[in-house]
Amino acid sequence: MSDRVLIPEWSGFTLVLPIPTVSAPNAREHHHARAKRVKQERAAVRFCWVAARKPKIELPALVELTRVSPHHSDIDDDNLRGALKAIRDEIAAIAGCGDDPKAPIGWVYQQERGSWAVTVRVRPGLNPDVESLFMEARRRKIMEEP
Repeated sequence: MSDRVLIPEWSGFTLVLPIPTVSAPNAREHHHARAKRVKQERAAVRFCWVAARKPKIELPALVELTRVSPHHSDIDDDNLRGALKAIRDEIAAIAGCGDDPKAPIGWVYQQERGSWAVTVRVRPGLNPDVESLFMEARRRKIMEEP
């Protein structure tokens, strides 16, 4: 698993978390079960970050969270954010800042097909035009498809 944890890049880093995600807003689970799941997701983020030798998150930063799922249909935008909420919270905690709108971290959400995983790509520098970055990522994805 350690070879899947860190993919070095010229600027920033990528963590690959081999964990399934749950569409939290639609999940009908007991609050104790939810708390346990969130704790496990956050622990997985922290474990992969430590295994990757604790790469520094230089602020301001742009974080791309990609949910990889074997399901045939995508979940909608608000459920995607809910599914990745614990991961977002732990990345913000590692960076030493909150995830409120005034925090020096921008967040981009994406979905892909494949085995269960979450890809966290952290790049230094905050582009205020997150919408154009999202569209660029979608164009990249469309161009890579056969």
